[in-house]
Amino acid sequence: MYIEASQLKKQVLIEQSWVFKFGNSMNQAKIRLICFPFAGGSASFFHSWQALMPDEVELVAIELPGRASRIREPLITDSHELLNQLEELDVLNVEKPFAFFGHSMGAHIAFELSRRLRQSDKPQPVHLYLSGRGAPHIKNEKKKIHALPEKEFIQQIASLNGMPQEVLSNPELMELVSPILRADCKLLETWAYKEDEKLNVPITAMMGAEDPSATHNKVERWADLSSKSFRLYQFPGDHFFINTAKQAVVDKIVDDLKLK
Repeated sequence: MYIEASQLKKQVLIEQSWVFKFGNSMNQAKIRLICFPFAGGSASFFHSWQALMPDEVELVAIELPGRASRIREPLITDSHELLNQLEELDVLNVEKPFAFFGHSMGAHIAFELSRRLRQSDKPQPVHLYLSGRGAPHIKNEKKKIHALPEKEFIQQIASLNGMPQEVLSNPELMELVSPILRADCKLLETWAYKEDEKLNVPITAMMGAEDPSATHNKVERWADLSSKSFRLYQFPGDHFFINTAKQAVVDKIVDDLKLK
């Protein structure tokens, strides 16, 4: 089918807006690690991981609309729309294997995208790293916060220790950040889980020992959703242990992928 040059250029630009590549290209790397950010997060969070990764890994991060370099684009609050766009990215259609890492909201996206890829008979990740998030099929009595009044909403966000106090206490900054956080929370809180067959993908779950939102009994239930191997690693820290235990988290991923 003939595609006009302008249309092809547009497709390339769309792909580039979603995907940030750090470190080795796929030509040198044995595997591609695709990372999905937490609520309110950006692809840039994973930039510091580049120096901790071996040459065998191509590090890639997904940038969702409405933040950072995509700040002028509409935020996505519908799960079907998000998965429809993600599954078409060329970064998922490669000859070499890829793995997913997602933290909190990113873990949920990584898992559901894996299920979507299977349903579409497309290549699936060789490994899922699901961090700071309980399994989606267990009953969640957590309070829905995306529609709370601003003061209460900020208090709930602050309780996760994922945002500096100087940002939370700055009205001008929060005017920019709050809509992104609300949209991400709405995406998660309205994302209905549907029963399906188990994934044929190994799952490694990660959690912070002092995380009030992703407790051991919730995180260990990811094992129910894979017919392959399951590992659970616990690190010192709260919900954002991926900041305080960054080196240890990356080391576990590298070890699991047998790249050392």
